[in-house]
Amino acid sequence: MARSSRLAALLLLAATAPLAPARGGDRPAAPGEPAALAPEFLLEASDGTRVSLHAERQDRVGTVVLFLDEQCPVSARACAAIARLVADYADQGFTFLLIDATADCDAKSAAAFAKANGLPEPLLLDPQNSVAPRFELARGAAAVVLDRELQVVYRGALDDRPADGSAHARHEFVADALEALLIEEAPAVAATEPPGRPLAASTRAVTFHGDVAPLLHRECADCHRPGQVGPMALLDFDDAQGWAPQIAEVTGNGRMPPWHADPRHGRFQNERRLTDTQKALLARWAAAGAPEGDAKQKRTPPVYDDGGWAIGTPDLVIQLDEPQPIPADGYVDYRYELVDPKITEDLWVQACEIRPTARDATHHVLALYIPPGKSPLSALSGLQDGSIIGAGYFAVQVPGCRPNLYPEGAGKKIEKGAKFLFQLHYTPNGKATSDQCQLGFKFCATPPKDEVKTRGVFSYNLRIPPNEARYVTTASFTFPKATRLISMFPHMHTRGSAFKFEKVSGKGDDAVQSVLCDVPKYDFNWQNFYLPEEPVRFAAGETLLCTAAYDNSKGNPFNPDPNRMVFWGEQTYEEMMIGYIDYIEEK
Repeated sequence: MARSSRLAALLLLAATAPLAPARGGDRPAAPGEPAALAPEFLLEASDGTRVSLHAERQDRVGTVVLFLDEQCPVSARACAAIARLVADYADQGFTFLLIDATADCDAKSAAAFAKANGLPEPLLLDPQNSVAPRFELARGAAAVVLDRELQVVYRGALDDRPADGSAHARHEFVADALEALLIEEAPAVAATEPPGRPLAASTRAVTFHGDVAPLLHRECADCHRPGQVGPMALLDFDDAQGWAPQIAEVTGNGRMPPWHADPRHGRFQNERRLTDTQKALLARWAAAGAPEGDAKQKRTPPVYDDGGWAIGTPDLVIQLDEPQPIPADGYVDYRYELVDPKITEDLWVQACEIRPTARDATHHVLALYIPPGKSPLSALSGLQDGSIIGAGYFAVQVPGCRPNLYPEGAGKKIEKGAKFLFQLHYTPNGKATSDQCQLGFKFCATPPKDEVKTRGVFSYNLRIPPNEARYVTTASFTFPKATRLISMFPHMHTRGSAFKFEKVSGKGDDAVQSVLCDVPKYDFNWQNFYLPEEPVRFAAGETLLCTAAYDNSKGNPFNPDPNRMVFWGEQTYEEMMIGYIDYIEEK
């Protein structure tokens, strides 16, 4: 149908289309009420890539999600119409995500279905039928159309062709919805009933040896093994069986793996997320009582010949000269311990990792670089203004964080004769212990062309009122030179609730802000570095803006005291606001 005739038909369409019963998800937002986003999903595609709905919205007019069933004749007949939609609208700013929701589908069967029916590849795999129910869809040959803000504007059939294919379509609902989005109007029809056969989840038995062990070994074992940040090992059946309900709960609600960046803003090379299929497998395994399965399928757990280091076996390890005693209770002031590693030549660091030996009682460790010939007092004086530039920040360990990693061709320099000053902050947890933390280095194979620098973008002026659920403050830094930003790391304490990094280009009314990384649910216990897939470039004079939000109300379960005015301070019951960044100045 030509665009002019399609637009002319919209009023008639509104009056004649077979509408589905009204549903709560179709209710428009009340005045002043933010519209709900379409539910996020992450699925593996038939080519092995992973696709996130929310990430695919970037710079798009809209998104079309289509649900197909390999065993459904209606789905097969719909493929020609789907191929036409993709051909007509993909170059007009629309993303098409084709989901194979056949029970127990796999990459091979999905690729064969796509080829046989002329569909563009790859198809996304949803063998557990975990996504369609979130859109209130129960049948195949169904579509959801989302606008640029990820709000559902249409759901249902592609068109009104009879399910048996006995007549041509009179109304093309999805195409009409896309035309409406192109002129920034609402579609005339918001919902219809899909004609395909009912979608069904897999009924195949899920066992530890057959399904769960490969998943845990690939996605979880790197942290959940002895010496790493995971609170328990998940390497074999005896490790995992008793944790099955908790594993299903924390993966289902997104608490694990601990990744907090909003996928709508930025793409990150170190992203840690499970697909919806993986979450569904863990949930089904737990619901079935965590069966072990056939012992003949037992897999050998991964072997880590690295002494428990996440960076692999280090090239050099330095540690505190003496163990640090940590009392069972009370407050422990910051401690500073100087270590001389006897560096005899200039070295370039590709990765570094701090490992406390008393991880549960360690709030954080900063490793401060002391150049040859400099006094440790120079580092301490640099810390006074929070900038950590004069302090020579080199590496950090906070709850849940992973190692400091730098891209190929870049590194941090250690000069001959340099020393390290460790800033140690311990938080007693009811049991007296001691810590003798270590700092491990992996060195660049050859001297890199770029030197990595670190800065903290911070605000000392915290005045968080008692019982304030949404206190917001900002801090910014303007780059004096052209710069490539290679990592972002927000740091707050237990009242911190959200943190955002933005690039600001231009000034005054012409200023343009773009979100680089948004952490809407900051978690003090799992603090992440966010490493962009591609470095973010700043021209000289452009600004990095950091925005932090705090919840000092009783609604925050981690709040030490909602009735207290909170200021900047070193202890966990006080607060901080720092956006750490690693960057490279252009030469």
